[in-house]
Amino acid sequence: MIYLDQNIDLYNNDIRVMLQAFFDNEKVVEKEEGTRLTLQAEFTYDTDVEVPVMQKGGYVTFTLSDEDGYEAGRTVVIDFMNKLLARNPIKGKLYEMLSEYTGKKLPWGSLTGVRPTKIATECLEHGKTEDEIKKLYTDVYLATEQKADICIEVAKKEQELFADFDYDNEYCIYVGVPFCPTRCLYCSFTSYPIAAYMDKKNEDSSGGDKKRNAGKDGYTVGDYLDALFREMDAVAKNKVYRDKRLVAIYVGGGTPSALSAEQLRALIEHLKNAFDMRYVREFCVECGRPDSITEDKLNVLRELGVERISINPVG
Repeated sequence: MIYLDQNIDLYNNDIRVMLQAFFDNEKVVEKEEGTRLTLQAEFTYDTDVEVPVMQKGGYVTFTLSDEDGYEAGRTVVIDFMNKLLARNPIKGKLYEMLSEYTGKKLPWGSLTGVRPTKIATECLEHGKTEDEIKKLYTDVYLATEQKADICIEVAKKEQELFADFDYDNEYCIYVGVPFCPTRCLYCSFTSYPIAAYMDKKNEDSSGGDKKRNAGKDGYTVGDYLDALFREMDAVAKNKVYRDKRLVAIYVGGGTPSALSAEQLRALIEHLKNAFDMRYVREFCVECGRPDSITEDKLNVLRELGVERISINPVG
């Protein structure tokens, strides 16, 4: 169990994602008076670590202690409320402390999120050289040179692909499926473990069906898809898009291929019924995790006209 204690939660998501990257499969909870004993009685974990993050005046302190008496800390002198200025130094110092404690070095360093190439793209647009961009990735974000090279290569290819895009008369859509088998190291995107939200039904005493094993909020994957279909219909009818050409579709996540073959079919069929597909030049579905791909899912994608899949590395 990782006990996180903050006096201001402005960087809560960044800190939690970093903790989850270093302490795989551990639960991160807010430390409150009396919480520790209650949670230890309910869960069993290999790690028992406290991480207070405290902001006061012009500095931020991180400390880490465990049940064996280990203690470490870092201090960042920074304008805490200025996220543009403070976010990367705060994440960098937290990364250093966690790396020292665990002995791990993450290939993406302190980077989190699903678009690490965005940094390289913005740098290229501002005239930065490839050497300057690589140094930014390795020195500021603590990523490996290999990851920096990949980001630069992808950013250059993206610039080529969008050179002829008609921004006034064409548009692309992104369809989000926020479920995954597990969380990847670099990801801070909204995602939920699909096993906890799968639709499972049994008969109740009156003979009717009732859902069980839904997520902690009471909803299931099926509930999410129902809401997603309603949103598709609303967007397709919106006057902003009616007179424009849909040219590209990306179904991402999460991990869309974590859905069952039947759910994938329902999603894509609804998408094709809602939108005018005549001008679509690219239709891609993220099968981000190889462990989520099956032959029947691939057959559904091919049958329904998906021409490209995206497969991501787990690490």
